[in-house]
Amino acid sequence: MRGVEAMAQRPDGSMFPFLPFPTPIRNADGDLVGAVNMLVDISDRKLAESNQRVFLDELNHRVKNNMTMLYALIRSAERESHSTEARAVLGDAAQRVGAMAAAQQVLYTEHDQTGVYARDFVRACDSARQAFSKDVTLHIDVDARYLRNDITMPLALILNELLTNAAKHGCDDSGRCEIWISLMRSDDEYVLTVRDRGPGYDFKDTGRRSSGTGLIS
Repeated sequence: MRGVEAMAQRPDGSMFPFLPFPTPIRNADGDLVGAVNMLVDISDRKLAESNQRVFLDELNHRVKNNMTMLYALIRSAERESHSTEARAVLGDAAQRVGAMAAAQQVLYTEHDQTGVYARDFVRACDSARQAFSKDVTLHIDVDARYLRNDITMPLALILNELLTNAAKHGCDDSGRCEIWISLMRSDDEYVLTVRDRGPGYDFKDTGRRSSGTGLIS
């Protein structure tokens, strides 16, 4: 057997991880006459991998805590502000930080450090339900199974803006709002769709990166 990791016991009773490289020896007629087996000790590699996991877990934990603290500080400033415009800006900023914190939380809890499960990620980015007192119902359809880490933060911000817009403008007279989220994988692309029962609008890039549509663009 090759390409597998196993444990071996030394004569003193200590154990060590190794990779086996068995090689059969055959004569001119092709008959098996013997074999050579080499065991490669990978103790140092396993130790390095363990240290790396501990480092990444600690890093993710600190980032998560810092985002949570930042979110709390912005919310506190929003509550204490006497300016309506300032409260609106701080509220938007807090919600965006909250979306990033939700994405970071999913990354932190995943064992695989290269990506996350798409369905878990989309559900974690559901900030509309917490941000508004209105009755918001989400219908989530996720076909993409896996998301790479490098696209999670932009996707979290885009989802946050679209859900916020839908929760603000897509509700009926009674305050009830239904939102459909679809994330599909098509060849090498991800297709995200967010829709509601609202009146709709023409999406135009405002040119201001701080605005919702500007951030999405």
